[in-house]
Amino acid sequence: MDIEEIGRMVQSLRLSKGISQDDLCRGICSVSTLSRLEAGERRPNILEFNALLQRIGKSTEHINIVLTIEEFEYFVKRRNIEIAIIINDFEQAEKELYLLEKELKKKGQALQRQDIYKLHTLLYINKENEKEAEKYIYKALLETISDFRELEKQYSQKLLNLWLSESEIQLLLLYIYIKGKLEDKKDNFSLLETMIHYIYLKRTDEKLKNKELSMALYLKASFYKEQFMWNNCYDCCEDVIAVEVKNGTIFILFQCLEMEMECFKKGVIADNSELRKKEYESLKAILEEYGENRAIQKSIFLFENVSQEKSIIDEVICFSRLRGEYSQQELSEGICTPETLSRIETGKRNPTVKNFYALMQKLEIGMGYYNTELDVEKFETLEKISKMKRAMILKNFKKAEKLLKEIEKEVDMSIIKNRQQIELCQVVCNCRLKKIKIEDALQKIQKLSQLTLEKIDTKLNLPYQLTSVELSLLNQMAVYYKKMGQQTKAVEILKVLYDYFQQSKLEAPEYNQKYFMIITNLAYTLEELGQLEEAIELLNKSLMDGVKYNMGFRLGSNLVEMAYIQEKMGNDSCLKNYEYGYFLCGLFKNFVNQNRTKNYILEKH
Repeated sequence: MDIEEIGRMVQSLRLSKGISQDDLCRGICSVSTLSRLEAGERRPNILEFNALLQRIGKSTEHINIVLTIEEFEYFVKRRNIEIAIIINDFEQAEKELYLLEKELKKKGQALQRQDIYKLHTLLYINKENEKEAEKYIYKALLETISDFRELEKQYSQKLLNLWLSESEIQLLLLYIYIKGKLEDKKDNFSLLETMIHYIYLKRTDEKLKNKELSMALYLKASFYKEQFMWNNCYDCCEDVIAVEVKNGTIFILFQCLEMEMECFKKGVIADNSELRKKEYESLKAILEEYGENRAIQKSIFLFENVSQEKSIIDEVICFSRLRGEYSQQELSEGICTPETLSRIETGKRNPTVKNFYALMQKLEIGMGYYNTELDVEKFETLEKISKMKRAMILKNFKKAEKLLKEIEKEVDMSIIKNRQQIELCQVVCNCRLKKIKIEDALQKIQKLSQLTLEKIDTKLNLPYQLTSVELSLLNQMAVYYKKMGQQTKAVEILKVLYDYFQQSKLEAPEYNQKYFMIITNLAYTLEELGQLEEAIELLNKSLMDGVKYNMGFRLGSNLVEMAYIQEKMGNDSCLKNYEYGYFLCGLFKNFVNQNRTKNYILEKH
């Protein structure tokens, strides 16, 4: 998507909600800046863009972002500070925060300052210095809600009239958490109820709503716990667990399971108490084995599920040039000097917006600063494809098929990217519903991939820069080769894809679920080829990354696979991993794998 398209999308969403420019950009940017953005005359930075989209109530996961070098470096520094806080290396966190804050004094914007103040707040919460945390949370809120001190007096009505981003919601929940440690908890509970009402009232994107609800309901459960209202605490924890399972995340889920254990000790009677104990013990064991010994409860506001896919300008241009077999001289001709292109590819400078689009046009990959899996006119179509993919993950292929028919009517199928994405999903659904054979499905996937990857030879001489749909096509191709008994060919494809992720400067969560899908498929296929040690190594990495990045969907099935390989290798710990995998599959509603595990254990053991 070019800047004009993204501007039109923001304007269309804003008008559909009846939000004025003043209300949308308050504290984020000026009205004139928003006008230029909507007119396609300006590219907002990632923090601005995400905040504007979230205030409209939309999740940013539908838009893939190409980061500038400065944006990428900022996120790396912020990530390093978060990690230092998580592992209680407060001295290092303070040192890096000081350096980052010093840089921002020269060129920082309101949203970056707000981000820094939030990190200060989290640092002091972890150091159990709530007074200092309170000072910084005020600073953070005042950056984009300038009249927050006045709002405190009449927050119930005034807050409901505002349009808030996900970051602002998190800050307000942090504020409630800190004030609850320092002042009257009843006043805080009233504000918390207002925030929960706000989320239900103004969030239309289910995933964004669930993410924010999870944190808010967790605080509500904590309030009931502190008031010794154990039945209320248990009921609220059950609500959070249901939401977190949909989110596929771990840490708030674990905290609520831990709270439920306390509820049961205090006399709460529930039909699922024994099951919850097993699920808690299983998740606790995995967090202890594959995660760092972190204070999860104190750092709970750090553990956000990063779901927005990202690329970096230097990698996009360099890898795309290699894909097109251009020299730097050939690609830069008529756009910039070869020396300038070299500096762009090595991350020493950013291209101008005009030059970036010119380079992308010459490379014929159709990538702008903002990308979506489908080229659509309405944002709602992107949300619909997200629901369709969710149905496929849950193996509800009839629902997915129904949504696909609706989506196909809403998109231009003459656009190659759209055709690849829609027909890929149709092939998978038809194959799973047994409407077509695996051989036919593979042939269709190969033809779709060849629309943009002209030839996939036996040596898999693939390009470095792949689009999101190309990654999915090649992964699915490997899956069908495996089902046809051609595991060696499947491994060849999956190893190329795995190497693709390894060579990037980005980390696992920035590739969304695709990284975990590919590393898991590779491990399973290596096991079938008898390469057990390598399969175990990949599963260990997948489990460690899953815990590190708060992604729980594949924990159970990967543990079961780990147990199966351990059993083959004669390792006695396999039964314990079967047990953990069984309960975690059930916890995340992966009942197909859970039943398969149960039947296998009953038969073999």
